[in-house]
Amino acid sequence: MAGDKRRNTKIEDRPLGYALGGEILGVDMRDPVDDATVEAMRRVWHEHHVMVLRDQDAGPDDILRFARGFGDLDDHAQTPFYRKDGYPGLLDITTHCPLYTTDAADQ
Repeated sequence: MAGDKRRNTKIEDRPLGYALGGEILGVDMRDPVDDATVEAMRRVWHEHHVMVLRDQDAGPDDILRFARGFGDLDDHAQTPFYRKDGYPGLLDITTHCPLYTTDAADQ
């Protein structure tokens, strides 16, 4: 298709463990990908339940564009403390729980 900037990407996948996790190789989340690549990644996701793309240098906008290729995103209204500021479709992964604190001032 003329003017189509989506890249055809040949992906490789490998299981990360017996029960859970598949690693995707050959995809840069900053680059738009074609429908066939999205479908191949979807198959890995459905088979392994967790999809890992290591060493990505993608910003929040890149991640959201990439994730939208799999469908509508949740706004995480039920977990507002973990939403990334300015990006309700993203959650920060952390070991800190904002509802509980060990700060003496809060006790």
